[in-house]
Amino acid sequence: MENTKKKFKLGLLPKLGIGIAVGIALGLFASADITGIWALIGNVIMRIYATITHLFGQQLLVFLIPFIIMGFLIPGITQIGKNAGRMVGLVAAFAYAMTFAAGLIAYFMTDALSNLIVAGVSLEQLGYGVDAPEPFITLAIPPLMGVITALATSFIVGIFLTNMKGENTLKKVAFDFQNVMKQAITKIIIPVLPFHISGLFAIMAYQGEIAAAMGVFVRLFIMIIITDILFLFVLYAIGGGLYKANPFSLMRKMIPTYLTALGTQSSLATMPINYINVRAIGVNAKVTDFIVPFGATILLAGSTMSIVSCAVIVMVLFGMEVSLVTFLPFIFMLGIMMVAAPGVPGGAIMAALGAIEVSLGFSGEMMAIMMVLYFAQDSLGTAVNITSDGAVALYLNRILGHKKLTPMTHKEAEAQFTQSEAMKEAMAAEEGFANANAEEAVQAAKADV
Repeated sequence: MENTKKKFKLGLLPKLGIGIAVGIALGLFASADITGIWALIGNVIMRIYATITHLFGQQLLVFLIPFIIMGFLIPGITQIGKNAGRMVGLVAAFAYAMTFAAGLIAYFMTDALSNLIVAGVSLEQLGYGVDAPEPFITLAIPPLMGVITALATSFIVGIFLTNMKGENTLKKVAFDFQNVMKQAITKIIIPVLPFHISGLFAIMAYQGEIAAAMGVFVRLFIMIIITDILFLFVLYAIGGGLYKANPFSLMRKMIPTYLTALGTQSSLATMPINYINVRAIGVNAKVTDFIVPFGATILLAGSTMSIVSCAVIVMVLFGMEVSLVTFLPFIFMLGIMMVAAPGVPGGAIMAALGAIEVSLGFSGEMMAIMMVLYFAQDSLGTAVNITSDGAVALYLNRILGHKKLTPMTHKEAEAQFTQSEAMKEAMAAEEGFANANAEEAVQAAKADV
């Protein structure tokens, strides 16, 4: 009999947790008052960590950022233009409006509470008052182009490809290059990331007071959770108002989506359970068939809130002036970047790195702290991203003339899910967090609607 047991695979969130714990422990060990062979071991460990963070965070990642920008922004612009039907246009408008609103809410909330979040914490306590360990290898990998050049190239090429009729070789190259960048993220960046984050925490513990740093993380984590819940409540209150439905009842049926996204850290991997829950709140089947796979790749308001909140805190820690004048252009650009971001763990922050560097002027050290803060609570943003699909489905459902909801139990919705031809392709995205087949599901759903 064939063995059908699935191989156990540790998710990104547990890997990051283990990496942080190991990094803190080794950093404290190396900074302790030890001598002899133990001091030598501690020094070697810290230099290994320094080598990983140097090669990955300061060289490889910087080199890949322009390619990641072009890899996702060019197809994103091209795809929106190519699919400029009514439904796609509406969802794209909702996505950008929600992303922009989420960014503003996160900015005002974090700015108001920033002194409380970083209370009593200085850069020295985060490790900037002690010399960092030297890496074994120093290697310079200059990027082939700057971030501004990559952004400008993406917009120009994307707009020109949008206006070209029919399928052509350049469009195919753009989408093939997007797949290459997805592989770079899922096969290189994501697997190495736990070691990089572990190294950052090890060096932080080695140089400063890790307890102070963890205090910042915990307070920021709590603030983001509260902000996320309030944001989702507003979205579902609007959706419920369109149908005179109780927003709490709507949100309760979406809880499985939220919890699944917390565990997988991927909107694409959560699509099957999300389809069931969106149908359960009463959205029309054809609207659900369309919004679930499309929303998984375009609705990233939660990630936007996390990115903006983390950026504000980093700027406060580094003594930079935080103002709405600075953040408005950043949020405007971030909204565009999020539409093109991949629905894989860490995809949002990877797509946003260019905007962070250009609009906010982050240095390498600031980017390192930014990534630590973001990845410590990445799953929260993902959970809001995918859970907000239900609210957008309610809006779209009403605009398309469905005046009444047809709520059902999760079991009834699950039975319909197994019969949904449009979702069979979308389910394939659960394996490998790839959305190539999900795009086919979007097209199939659009054809039905």
